[in-house]
Amino acid sequence: MTFDAEQFKENLTARLRRQYGKDISQANKHDLFDAVSASALEIIMPNWMETRKAYEAKPTKQLCYLSAEFLMGRALSNNLINSGIMDQVKEVLKGMNINYDLVEDEEPDAGLGNGGLGRLAACFLDSLATLEYPGHGYGIRYQYGMFEQHIEDGYQVEYPDNWLKHRDPWEVKRSDLSVSVKFGGQIKYGKTPDGQDRFYLENAEEIIATPYDMPIVAYGSNTVNTLRLWQASSPDGFDLQLFNDMQYHRAVERQNDAENISRVLYPNDNGPMGKELRLRQQYFFSSASLQDLVHHYVNTVGTDFS
Repeated sequence: MTFDAEQFKENLTARLRRQYGKDISQANKHDLFDAVSASALEIIMPNWMETRKAYEAKPTKQLCYLSAEFLMGRALSNNLINSGIMDQVKEVLKGMNINYDLVEDEEPDAGLGNGGLGRLAACFLDSLATLEYPGHGYGIRYQYGMFEQHIEDGYQVEYPDNWLKHRDPWEVKRSDLSVSVKFGGQIKYGKTPDGQDRFYLENAEEIIATPYDMPIVAYGSNTVNTLRLWQASSPDGFDLQLFNDMQYHRAVERQNDAENISRVLYPNDNGPMGKELRLRQQYFFSSASLQDLVHHYVNTVGTDFS
């Protein structure tokens, strides 16, 4: 990847100005982490776009890895090392009197995975990109990880892992690619105007799945694959009439129920409600991912599935 030190400085200061209304002298550690990450993403973005264009220009088989968790770790250093620009970025920051180590420490671990399954999934994606295979990931954009551990009076105390308290500078929201996932309802059968069979759902609960893309940067090559994470919401989650009737909890009940699907990584499933939520999570991102794959196939190849 081509690194332009002056352009990197310009992107960094512009990010601080646009996002926070600050210059470097006023920026705190989080501001600097966000600006450095966003500036690095500007360097990665052209290769990310070119990778996607290359796959679309010459359609080929692609591997998509669906997982309930991806233990990605911190993205900043990983992406800088894989892009081969770590030393150059450190040198630029040093010249701006910015301590890279303090910036790096400001990044939270993405609350998208917890154990061996999630780490294996992350390694698969990293290896696929580095070997220049067209392989991508699909999962859930959890608002909270499992928990944040504190030790108080010698005991573990668990707090919410609100890793998205600040925006994640490595994600790109793709509202244009949102899909609808339906739960329940009744299956109905009919005919299309040209006489083909058609099955459809009536009275189903509809959940909107909105994708957020994260770059998977290859080590030593220009390939940048994608991890697509789905966030759940309700298309009609706010009932204005109920709110005006002062039934405030009922007014947002549907929205809360929808958002619970992507709220927490591995919710407690000791009881029936927890088991149902786990199942809804699995069905939600599997359905959204398959819809996305079919839509992409039709757009690039057509409707011949033979």
